[in-house]
Amino acid sequence: MGPGPLSSRARYFDNYGNMEKQDVLAALAALAQETRLDVFRRLVRAGREGVPAGQVASDLEIPPATLSFHLKELKSARLVTSERDGRVIRYAPDFGVIGEVVGYLGENCCRDAGGCGPAARVSAANAAAARARRTRSDRSARGERPARPARSAREPRAQRARTERTRTKKGDPR
Repeated sequence: MGPGPLSSRARYFDNYGNMEKQDVLAALAALAQETRLDVFRRLVRAGREGVPAGQVASDLEIPPATLSFHLKELKSARLVTSERDGRVIRYAPDFGVIGEVVGYLGENCCRDAGGCGPAARVSAANAAAARARRTRSDRSARGERPARPARSAREPRAQRARTERTRTKKGDPR
């Protein structure tokens, strides 16, 4: 009998919800390149909202093809996520995964000296992030779509204005 989704998830997370060594190595390897680290730091600066790929390219003066390669590597290491919004792809850091990497690195912090406060708080935060991620994975496995904001909330202001003008021309009262 092959491994099912539950057993693979159990292998992925240990008892505390921290990452396995190979996943941490992949994340650190992805960040161990100068341009990629600059891209990652730019995305972190943007926060959870993320930033369009074109803006990252212009901010860091990176050719789009090069940026695409680096974003693919960061995405493969699960450090960033992407969301298509019309013709634009927004990239954002996955702070849950970043927290897990930091938690893994500090998991044994001060253990010989009786432990320390920050490591305990990081472990609790990592466990909560892992539970949230498992819940999202369970929903997607059942075919449920994640809740998304209404189109008007995601739509850039200029696009909303164009849409309103088009509706007015067509006689749509909305």
